Amino acid sequence: MTETDLCNMALSHIGEGLITSLDDDNETARICNQYYHHARRLVLSQYMWGFARRVEPLANIQVETYTGGYRHTYLYPEHALRIYRIIQDTEIRNGLYTSYSVKDIPNYEVFNLDTSTKVIGTNMTRAYVDYVVDVSDPDIFPPIFVEALTRFLAASLAQSLVGNMEMYRSQFQIYQGALLEAKNIVASERQFDLELPVGYIESRRAT
Repeated sequence: MTETDLCNMALSHIGEGLITSLDDDNETARICNQYYHHARRLVLSQYMWGFARRVEPLANIQVETYTGGYRHTYLYPEHALRIYRIIQDTEIRNGLYTSYSVKDIPNYEVFNLDTSTKVIGTNMTRAYVDYVVDVSDPDIFPPIFVEALTRFLAASLAQSLVGNMEMYRSQFQIYQGALLEAKNIVASERQFDLELPVGYIESRRAT
């Protein structure tokens, strides 16, 4: 699987001719080249795709400028597209962290110190980050991501290359369906512990 293969899948969705390379000297290749990486990054950022998810410690830095009153400033991960959680390191060490435990999410803020330094401000010490990384290798894209990406790209191409809004709406709707299917697939592969109310447990003991 290559970037050209993915673009050709998108083109076939809207009945357009295929290309041999993104570097081809024709309008179709130029528009595909213009839209492909934007579409890939956007679709990656729309969902917590397992293949693109990373959990790692943040790099704490010392700054002299005002950082919104936060006690700690961390460098924003270089290839992050979207942050889902900032996690205290003790949750990682003690096995308490799951991506669904939202009640303990700390306050944090993303901002720029200057034109080139993006940081995260938080009161957490030794913080970890759960985020989606900018994955560019098509060989590791799972089938449901390929479906979502090519459908979103097809919608973009239908609007810019073909100028057909009805085709755009149709492809975008299929893209949204692919995202929903991805959520269903992930949900079926995860197991949750069922926490029953205390009253229910006591009543079962009494019987």
